[in-house]
Amino acid sequence: MNKRNPVKGMILMTLALTFLFASCSDTWTPVTEVSQMDGRWKGTFTQIMSVDDYFGEGASNDLAVSVKISVDVELTINVSANTYNDSSKIVMAFSGKDVNAFWDEMSAFASYLGDVDNSKKTITMESNDSNTSIPSNFINGFEINQNGKKFRQTFIDDQYIIMKKQ
Repeated sequence: MNKRNPVKGMILMTLALTFLFASCSDTWTPVTEVSQMDGRWKGTFTQIMSVDDYFGEGASNDLAVSVKISVDVELTINVSANTYNDSSKIVMAFSGKDVNAFWDEMSAFASYLGDVDNSKKTITMESNDSNTSIPSNFINGFEINQNGKKFRQTFIDDQYIIMKKQ
C-alpha cells in the first residue's frame, strides 16, 4: 500500500502557489532611458470617486455625487526620430442621488473641459498629438516592469495607469 506524506504535499503546494503568485506580479523600476519605452503602447484606467475627492473639498456643494473617470491612451514612441504620438480619451461620468442638482451647476462650465452629453451627464476630453519632440524630462515619473512589456505612471491619488507594449 502506498502512503502519502501530507507534510510533503503541503510544502509542494506552498512552493507551487508561491511560484504562481511571484510570476504574476511585476517588479517596477524607474525608466532610465527613453529607449526602454520605444514602440507602441496602450493603457486604460478607471476609477470611481466622490466629486470632492477629485475636484477638491467643497466642489460638490455637499451633494451626493460620484464621478467615474475612464481613460484610454495609446502612445507610440519613436526613439530614432526622437518623437512620440499620443492619443487619449478621458470620460468623466457623474452619478449619485444628487446628480441632477450638481449637473445644473456643473453644466455652466463643463463645455470648457470637453464635449458634454447632458442626457448622460458626461464630459469627454480627447487629445491627439503627432510627431511631438521628446523632451529631456520625458521619462520622469515612469516606471517599467522587469521584462520591459509594461510601464506605468501615477495618475490619480497614487493610482497608476499601466501601459502595455503592443
